[in-house]
Amino acid sequence: MTVSNQVGALLAALVLASEGPHSETNLPIPHLFSSVVSVIVGVGALAAALAAFAYWLFKLFAEKWLSARFNERLEDYRHAHGRELEKLKLQINTLMDRTIKLHQFEFDVLPEAWKRLNLAFSHTASFVSPMQSFSDLNRMGVAEREHFITNSELYDWEKDQLRSSADPNGLYPKLIFWHRHSRVQDAYRDFHNYLVTNGIFIQPSLKKKFLQLSEILNAAIMERELVEEGVSTYKEARPITTRVTKEGQSLCDAIEAEVAARLWDTKLPE
Repeated sequence: MTVSNQVGALLAALVLASEGPHSETNLPIPHLFSSVVSVIVGVGALAAALAAFAYWLFKLFAEKWLSARFNERLEDYRHAHGRELEKLKLQINTLMDRTIKLHQFEFDVLPEAWKRLNLAFSHTASFVSPMQSFSDLNRMGVAEREHFITNSELYDWEKDQLRSSADPNGLYPKLIFWHRHSRVQDAYRDFHNYLVTNGIFIQPSLKKKFLQLSEILNAAIMERELVEEGVSTYKEARPITTRVTKEGQSLCDAIEAEVAARLWDTKLPE
C-alpha cells in the first residue's frame, strides 16, 4: 500500500472512531496507533526522498553553474592576462629598441668627439705655449730663404713684405701668427660645434668634462689674441695658458679614459 493510500485509510479510520463505540467499522486502538505510526514513517520517508532528490538537483545545477561561472571568469582572466602580457612585451621591445639606438648614437659620437677634441687641444696647447720656435731666416742662403717663403702659408703680399724686410726673423712670427690663429680657431670651432650638436648622445658626466675643457681652450685662445694685440702681456696671460697644460691636460686624460671605458663596455644595458 502506498503512503497516500495509508493516509486515506488512516483518515477514514479516524472518522469512524469519532462516530462512537457502536460503529461496526471501528478499528482497535492499537491497530489505529500502528497505522498512524506507519503513515508518519511513510510521510517521513517520502519527505526524505524528496529532500534527497531536491538536494541532488540543487547540487547538479549548482555544480554546473559554478563550473560555467568559473570557466567564464578563467577565460576573462586569461584574456586580460594576455592583453597585459602583450602590452608589457610592446613596452619592453620599445624600450630595448630606444636603448639600442641610443647606444649606437653614443658609439658613433664618442670617437668623433674625442678625435676633434684631441685635434683642438693639441693645436691650442702649441699655439698658447710661451716657448715658440721659428726658422732662422737670417742664417738661410738666398735660395733656401726663397724656397721657405714661397712654400709658406703666407699671403702673396705678406711674402713680398717678408722678402723686402730688414728683419725677417722679427717679422715672420707676427705674420704667421694669424695664420696659426685661424687654424686653431677652426679646430676649436669644429670640436665645439660638434659637441653642442651631438652632446645629447653623451652621458651628462662625460659631457660636462668635454664642456669644461672646451671653456679652457677658448679662454686660452682669446687670451693669446690679447697678448698679440698688445692688450695683455705674457705674464698676465700665463695663469690662463697654464690651465691648458695642467688642468686641461688632466681633463683630457680623464675624458680619454672615460670614452675608452664607454666604448669597450660589454655589459648589457639594464
